[in-house]
Amino acid sequence: MATPLHHPELVPPPDLSVCFGGGDFAALGREVAGLLRELGLNPASRVLDIGCGAGRIAHALLPVLVPAGRYEGFDLFPTGIEWCAERYHPRFPNFRFQHVPVYNRLYYPYGEIQADRFTFPYPDAGFDLAVATSVFTHMFPADVEHYLDEVRRVLVPGGGLLATFFLLDKETEAAMAAGRTNPTFTHRSGPFAIADPESPEDAVAYAAEFTTKLLTAKGATIQRTTRGTWRGSPGETYQDAVLAVFGE
Repeated sequence: MATPLHHPELVPPPDLSVCFGGGDFAALGREVAGLLRELGLNPASRVLDIGCGAGRIAHALLPVLVPAGRYEGFDLFPTGIEWCAERYHPRFPNFRFQHVPVYNRLYYPYGEIQADRFTFPYPDAGFDLAVATSVFTHMFPADVEHYLDEVRRVLVPGGGLLATFFLLDKETEAAMAAGRTNPTFTHRSGPFAIADPESPEDAVAYAAEFTTKLLTAKGATIQRTTRGTWRGSPGETYQDAVLAVFGE
């Protein structure tokens, strides 16, 4: 089976890739795929990619899930969805992408549905794994809580979630005070903080204790949390990544 490096046509052009964070497209996708293996990723897995962008994770999962697995991705930014749908589905019909009209003041102000009222367009217990990279870092508490309810609904019992966050704890508080973090969150509101009051959805951080309690309340058990390089020190990922299992 071909590896992602054999599919350069599935790497988006720089002007599209930068809309979804930029960086080394293939390497960042492989990083996520490696973490998903810790949650049981295998050739028959059914994977939901929440906020799939321009297909970074799809690109990395292609050699794993073709032909026996299934990948579904959705995003509120239509350009990435259109780009992926044109290139994947005709050749790899088990990879599907769809646009969802969810409102976000920064990324999709045309959205008709508030995030805390959005129902994922999939049936109950239809996936083994869900991934949400750089999604909750642009959402407020009610939205995150609702999305976690939806994740729990669409996962089978024992299904895994990989989600990234900017987590606030003693280490990140000290790093921010020393000016080492990127970004820095200086505007607090209860369990979350924002980096830029002019554009609050650009970067949202959460107290680590809050995310742990929220995931636990939703029936998840946290398996592991990575430290992100955003803290200004070596780490496995840029944002902090939480690996959790629901309803075992």
